[in-house]
Amino acid sequence: MLVAVISVVEMWLLIEVSARLGLAWTIAGCVLTGVVGGALVRQEGIKTLMDIQRVAAQGRVPAQELVAGAMLFAVGALLVTPGFVTDSLGFLVLVPGIRRSLAAYLLDWFAARPKKVHAGEVVIEAQARNPTSDQPLIHNEDDKS
Repeated sequence: MLVAVISVVEMWLLIEVSARLGLAWTIAGCVLTGVVGGALVRQEGIKTLMDIQRVAAQGRVPAQELVAGAMLFAVGALLVTPGFVTDSLGFLVLVPGIRRSLAAYLLDWFAARPKKVHAGEVVIEAQARNPTSDQPLIHNEDDKS
């Protein structure tokens, strides 16, 4: 549903911009944002890879850096999609502070959700944790200690 809404908004916005600036300027704008965005994603991706290596070398799990890397992959897809809404969202996530905050939020959100793994007849319930906290990795309902 969200994809359909974004697609309709993108088409409407492209038609409006084209009507005001002309088709050539609209296409040039789309191409320019794709080229500039691609270069920025590459640059930020290299920085993120270096951050992953640095954190791993310190003996810590680079969870936030890995999430930020996955977000950069999604940003790359947004920036090669023609349209100004997707490009705006992509460029917004390219800002390192916004990306780090969003990655931390996503980690906390996923960590707070209980996980259930079905293994045949046995159901294992676990609570994931943010690797930067001191919370136990596994939360067991039966363990009262």
